[in-house]
Amino acid sequence: MMALWSTLGWRTRSLALPSLVVLSLAMTNAALTPHSSRASSQAAPSGVLTISREGNTTFTRNFNPFSPNALYGTIEAIYEPLIIYDPATSKVVPWLATGYSWGSSGKSLTFTIRPHVLWSDGTPFTAHDVTFTFALARKILGPSTYPYLSTVTAIGGSGVRFTFNRPYSPGLYELGQQLIVPQHVWATVKDPVNFTNPNPVGTGPFTVVESFQPQVYELDRNPSYWQPGKPYIQGIRVPAYPGNDQANLATINGENDWADQYIPDIAKTFVARDPQHNHFWFPALAYTVQLYLNTAHKPFDNPNVRKAISMAINRRQDVLIGEYGYTHPADATGLSDAFNTWRDPAAVRAGYWTNLDITKANQLLDAAGLKKGPDGIRRLPNGAPMRYGIIVGAASTDWVASSEVIAQNLRQIGLDVTVKAQDWNTVIDEMQKGQYDMAHAWSSNGATPYDFYRGVMSSETYQPVGTVAYENYGRYVDPKADALLKQFAATFNVAKQKALVKQLQMLYVQDAPAVPLFPLPSWGEYTTKRFTGFPNENNPYATLETRDPTAVIVLTTVKPV
Repeated sequence: MMALWSTLGWRTRSLALPSLVVLSLAMTNAALTPHSSRASSQAAPSGVLTISREGNTTFTRNFNPFSPNALYGTIEAIYEPLIIYDPATSKVVPWLATGYSWGSSGKSLTFTIRPHVLWSDGTPFTAHDVTFTFALARKILGPSTYPYLSTVTAIGGSGVRFTFNRPYSPGLYELGQQLIVPQHVWATVKDPVNFTNPNPVGTGPFTVVESFQPQVYELDRNPSYWQPGKPYIQGIRVPAYPGNDQANLATINGENDWADQYIPDIAKTFVARDPQHNHFWFPALAYTVQLYLNTAHKPFDNPNVRKAISMAINRRQDVLIGEYGYTHPADATGLSDAFNTWRDPAAVRAGYWTNLDITKANQLLDAAGLKKGPDGIRRLPNGAPMRYGIIVGAASTDWVASSEVIAQNLRQIGLDVTVKAQDWNTVIDEMQKGQYDMAHAWSSNGATPYDFYRGVMSSETYQPVGTVAYENYGRYVDPKADALLKQFAATFNVAKQKALVKQLQMLYVQDAPAVPLFPLPSWGEYTTKRFTGFPNENNPYATLETRDPTAVIVLTTVKPV
């Protein structure tokens, strides 16, 4: 299991994000709303940055960083990690830790804790908050959380040492990016799973819930923030938008200062309205979007069936219609553009099954014994028609359009496929439990390709149908991949890691555990009417995604005009 916060907000994008626990406790908004009603006005006050957040009709006041239903700002502005991995620069940024060091055997990792940091209630932040957080994580998710981790020990008040049961090089990113919570607050919480944490205490730049209403809330500046003079702005304001269409309209009309949703024809619909102030930046830093085929359901356990389905997809059409041509078709390695330096040209050439070939696709299905019936729909060996639904989040209009293209394409090879656009919470629940046939969704992401391949081929991320899985939604395991991933984690030599990733790419090409569609651009739009200092192509100090771990870097950099 990756660090809790990263499963919520980094590896899976927006809604994308794997649930860790199920929140059942709801609290009334009336009882929690402070005296101020500042966020109720349509126009944000001076110095308050409005951030677009699609996929919500209403908000429930929940700032629990261990909850899948935590509101925006919880992992971006209230709670912070020891380090931040910045995909825009491929560098590790020190945060609550000022540095780290590996033990000589690679079986221990020590972080130096930043001094003079206070929690927002004025209590000093210490190494014991870190050790407590990891114990709490295991209490919530069970002892198998961080399976490579043996002990977490505070070294005085200035350091934390993690010891491993085996050398584990990805531990730097996984452990270092765990959000840290205050022991003096959470030690008294009897039910951390269902706790909604309505008045959070954090180390982040915006911790004060200045106002809260069902469709808009505001977080204001932390009075005890550890970076002198920061943040430069008073607060952040988050309005609720049901989906991309509503969020896009508000962004285009200048109501949002910062957004990261898909906007069709953005140069014309957004930039051209105010070229002086309206800008966007879509670097190819995100993950590969995939069509998951549930390999626990026949005939998707057959790699040739998965390859046939892949060959029936017109990826150029899919990218043009679904993503407005902002990206390009994926190849059969499954890797996003973030890992171009890791990509093996031999694996790309061997991956014929991401090329459009209706004739070959039909031949593979025929050879698998899946013959067409009189109505043109193929039949399973038991006579049942091959009729399936692609589940996808309704709020993500680009992915819905992509799914429609795929459904139409698959009808050409005798599969009767429809699109089931649903609330993202429903989609996530069905994917995690393996209760679906086809799903249009994200893939695991991290600092190296290790995370991607572990998330789609490893027994460590596998769970049987009915048991919640936070990755490996296709329920696929390759023992050869397990061995290669273990070797990767055990070495700190980048050349050896790249050689192992070449082998993993070939296994992925051979197995087709999922159907890669396209690398997702890292969306980002902003206006400089009220604030300046956003990252962009000329100053790529962070990504422009509002829900990326680097969001806190942006929030402590932007300034009012």
